[in-house]
Amino acid sequence: MTFVDSPSMRPPQEKVDVDCLEDKLGLWLRIAQRRFTENVNRNFARHKANQLDFMLLDLLERNAGCRLMSLAPHLQLKPPNLAKAVDDLVAREMITKVPDPVDRRANRLYITEYGARFLSELRHDYGVAHDQICQAIEPAAADELLRLLRRLAQAPVGRRDPMRRSDIY
Repeated sequence: MTFVDSPSMRPPQEKVDVDCLEDKLGLWLRIAQRRFTENVNRNFARHKANQLDFMLLDLLERNAGCRLMSLAPHLQLKPPNLAKAVDDLVAREMITKVPDPVDRRANRLYITEYGARFLSELRHDYGVAHDQICQAIEPAAADELLRLLRRLAQAPVGRRDPMRRSDIY
């Protein structure tokens, strides 16, 4: 069956009262994160890179010789998911894997000279994307937002309260 998109087949535009969403923190965090990610990805597209590539290279520049297992929790990723990104950057000759002298099953990760140059370009493009998205707020507000988001991210998470207003947002 073929779907034909014509004005007569579209549902009529309905007015939806969305006032109930105004105080949904999770919703606004998700929307803001999506807009920021789309903006960064647009700026990184010419490099065929993404935010994970950028963050991984940035971490390895500061933490030469780290093991994947040490980096994964800081990126909120499971090691197998991070391994794919590491392998992609190894294939692109941006990082190298060196066998761990103590644990031969593990590798130590190092950024290459090429990876460091590439990271410099990504930092510039990330800065541009950051500035573009943060135009909507004052610089001091952007700094405060980052501080508050770090606090939220580090807040202890308790057991789910059955009386919470929302399980999603």
